[in-house]
Order: sequence, then C-alpha cells, then structure tokens
Amino acid sequence: MPARLERIWSKRAHRGPMDPVDAATLVEGKGVEGSASFGSYRQVTIIALERWLAMMAEPTSIPPRGGPI
Repeated sequence: MPARLERIWSKRAHRGPMDPVDAATLVEGKGVEGSASFGSYRQVTIIALERWLAMMAEPTSIPPRGGPI
C-alpha cells in the first residue's frame, strides 16, 4: 500500500509547541533541520492517520501545556 505524507510539524523549542510547516529537510541521523530536536535521540515521529484520528477522539484528562491543572 502506498503511503502519503499528510502533515509536517516542527518543534521550535524544547518542551515548546509544534508548528505546521510546508516543507522540511531531513538529515540522516539528525532529524528535521531547524527543529529543536535536531540531533537528539528522538528525531522524527511517524503516526498513521488512522491512529492519529483515534487518539484525537479519545477523551483525556491531561490539560494542554500551559493550561490549568
């Protein structure tokens, strides 16, 4: 089955929000160029669309970053 890239997100700061981007440069062994995680252990995360939609439909008790606890 062929795969299709739906979205690219890049993290601008450690523990910061992720921003959608139109394009990205991947560097082997380092990750997404310009991302806060560039060169770290977790370089790229790939999530199947079906799993993403299922996760977004699940209720959660974790507040968004910066929100009240």
